[in-house]
Amino acid sequence: MLAKAHRQLATQPSASTTSVAFPELSSSRQILKTKSPIFSGQVLDWPRFKTHFLTYIGHYPDSLDDEKVTVLLEALSSEEARGIASRAAGDEFNFDSAMEALDTRYGQKHVVLYTHA
Repeated sequence: MLAKAHRQLATQPSASTTSVAFPELSSSRQILKTKSPIFSGQVLDWPRFKTHFLTYIGHYPDSLDDEKVTVLLEALSSEEARGIASRAAGDEFNFDSAMEALDTRYGQKHVVLYTHA
């Protein structure tokens, strides 16, 4: 019963993220046709978004960096976050650089702790 409650809680959408069903897809290009979690730009929402988004991307292991960056940029509802990710990704569409830049800006644990205090 506890496991069922945990699964239900984990799949309930929050204000900043949405749950995603992961269909079996044969082409990595299909990643662009599915709905990813959305990040609002709020520091407190970053840890959950990051976990959900990386899980989402993980379901498409053959995806190219340009596809991942495109999906990431579409998942950022904050203009500031889109700018950070876009600059970090650069002309090479480097997904890891984009995620690292966002994590540097929004994943600061001391800011999250201070905000909760």
